[in-house]
Amino acid sequence: MKKEVKGKISLPSGELFSLNKNDNSTELVVTLLVEQEKVKIPTEILQHVIADALKEIIFSQLFPRPFIASAERTGAAIFRKELNFARNRLLEEIGQADYKIDPRELLFRGYQDYPLPVEQNVEFTRELETIFKKRSFLYNNHPEVLNDFADIIGGDYTVTSNDELYYLPQGKRVKLSMLESSSAVRSLLDIGFYLKHEAQLGDLLIIDEPELNLHPENQRRVARLFARLINLGIKVFITTHSDYIIKELNTLIMLNHDKPHLKRIAEEEGYQKSELISAEQIKVYIAEEKDIQREGNKRKTKCQSLTLANIDPEMGIEPRSFDTTIEQMNRIQEAIVWGED
Repeated sequence: MKKEVKGKISLPSGELFSLNKNDNSTELVVTLLVEQEKVKIPTEILQHVIADALKEIIFSQLFPRPFIASAERTGAAIFRKELNFARNRLLEEIGQADYKIDPRELLFRGYQDYPLPVEQNVEFTRELETIFKKRSFLYNNHPEVLNDFADIIGGDYTVTSNDELYYLPQGKRVKLSMLESSSAVRSLLDIGFYLKHEAQLGDLLIIDEPELNLHPENQRRVARLFARLINLGIKVFITTHSDYIIKELNTLIMLNHDKPHLKRIAEEEGYQKSELISAEQIKVYIAEEKDIQREGNKRKTKCQSLTLANIDPEMGIEPRSFDTTIEQMNRIQEAIVWGED
């Protein structure tokens, strides 16, 4: 496989071993950089490192590079410093340990019960000082996307040389910590840093509940942001309970036709060509309960399933579960208003 791999694995006491694979070579070379008697590296750690390197070599070319923003991302934003302190204490203990305990077990003691997306959110938030120094392809080639994101949060994020994270409101000479900032600012923190400092063409951006803590108007603007990212070459996967996001995506689909009145509406309402999207670019799955009849069994059983939703090129997505609830609410309110008659 034509991919060069180079890297080193380190602990506070120093570098332990390196990984190397040359272009067109089938060999991954693991080199121990210190005397094994001094470090006594557990075999399990070595196995995990080699397995991770192989996953990078084999699968990174087959699948898009994922970035996950979990629904627990606001907590990681608030407690990032405490998480740093906890991890640093563990690393110090590893450096001083006599290796009668498993260092890998000690290192991940505080994280082993969390789902992978949450662990990755924590790790990403801990590394913001380093991430802040990088520039994404959006930063270099599409700053207008970052400007739109800044308008959504009403400001920008910054990290100082002392690893202090702040939110800078637009037009105000003040900086706010995450505790002082709104929940919306915290919920979009990971996404903002990803867009500005990490995003690459072909990435897969995964967001659990992008509507988290957002005003309906900003939910609409986030949907338009997703459409722009898709058109620029980033795949977007979301799970949502937001009717506003679905309806805004529908608007982008419905406006994406060469008709004079649609062009007029798009111009009047401030939609840009880069935000419009076609029905073929979107797939929607609805989580719902269905009757399933298994082979060899005459009885049907109810189970949770994902059903592919219909997307009409003219009318957009058919969100059945949302429509049912909205229709029920409308019926009740109509009965309240007109019930006396």
